[in-house]
Amino acid sequence: MKYLSALAVVLLLLGCGGTKTESPKAGTPATDSASAVVDVSFAKEVQPMFAQNCMPCHSGGADAKSAYILTRYEGVMGNGRDSVPNVIAGKADSSLLCVMLKEGRMPPPGALQTAQVDLVVKWVAAGAKNN
Repeated sequence: MKYLSALAVVLLLLGCGGTKTESPKAGTPATDSASAVVDVSFAKEVQPMFAQNCMPCHSGGADAKSAYILTRYEGVMGNGRDSVPNVIAGKADSSLLCVMLKEGRMPPPGALQTAQVDLVVKWVAAGAKNN
């Protein structure tokens, strides 16, 4: 009986924590990034950024670093030579591309501004659409 009373108190406290969290709306991709609500255009925002900053090393051919080809959407979404997916749609924190950008391991230092990295992370978190 003592344990049931303690359990009831814990459950009551958890249920009345005062913090309201909303569940995702139907049709919204699940994400692991809180800022994923923004609709980012791959063609207009992400791809031009890759073209300007990533193509010297990731444009294809035998010289492509780790075989990650960023010239087309399919390449961005694909795997490298190590078979690790570059992007996991809706999961920015688990996507190699976002991890590399956020940790500053790619592209070379100073090539991207924080806002540009954030844009790519938002695009991936929002589902990495080919739009």
